[in-house]
Amino acid sequence: MKQEFNINLSKLLFDLIAVNIALGITNLIIFYTFWVDGWSYPSLFIFINLSTIVSFYFTKQKLYNPSFNLKSILGFSLKYLLIAFLLVTIYWLIVLDRKYYLVHLGIFYSLSFVLVLLLRFVWIKIFRNILRRIYSTKNVMLVSKNYKDIAQSIIHNDWLKYSLEHSVGELNPKDISLYMKQYDLDILIIDLKENLSTIEDYKLAGKSENLKLFFLNPLNPKFYQLKKIIGKYKLYQL
Repeated sequence: MKQEFNINLSKLLFDLIAVNIALGITNLIIFYTFWVDGWSYPSLFIFINLSTIVSFYFTKQKLYNPSFNLKSILGFSLKYLLIAFLLVTIYWLIVLDRKYYLVHLGIFYSLSFVLVLLLRFVWIKIFRNILRRIYSTKNVMLVSKNYKDIAQSIIHNDWLKYSLEHSVGELNPKDISLYMKQYDLDILIIDLKENLSTIEDYKLAGKSENLKLFFLNPLNPKFYQLKKIIGKYKLYQL
């Protein structure tokens, strides 16, 4: 748990570095200095950082990881930054009443967007190797008729340290214990798209074997918690 907290904290710190560099450069462009005197700018500096932190956790940015490509990072970051920018704009226009410096916000938002994306690529580049070293190997089994494509995505993302032990198209929950003993499984990934067994059957079987269950393609994702993203695949838990 502490390991995951530190990893997520590193993601947030990279974003905060990007946003604060963008603010400093914007001040330099507009006012020829990194820091502007007066009560309003220190308060704006604090609010920008708070908005970034709140938006980061509200939009579950901790889910982005080294499996993300440019398109994934762009889409995943856009909603997060728009919410942060909206909060800052409201504070700027209503609380600070700085309507005549909107050009300042425009430059800041543009730089923030570019720098956040850039530093996220840097984070991915750095932490792909770090995660490969600090994660322990986990034995995984896939239950999906599309297991070849999913397996390829897992193999490609070797930083996960997932050791793919076995794959089947269908699985009776009663047989989980047999596979558990045979392959010493840590994780079971089940595609619900064409699976006829109920979630509760899998949940009970997994709990009895102390097995971590992830679900792909649930019928109603809103009733699940999105826990992990591997490439184009979203892994949910109840």
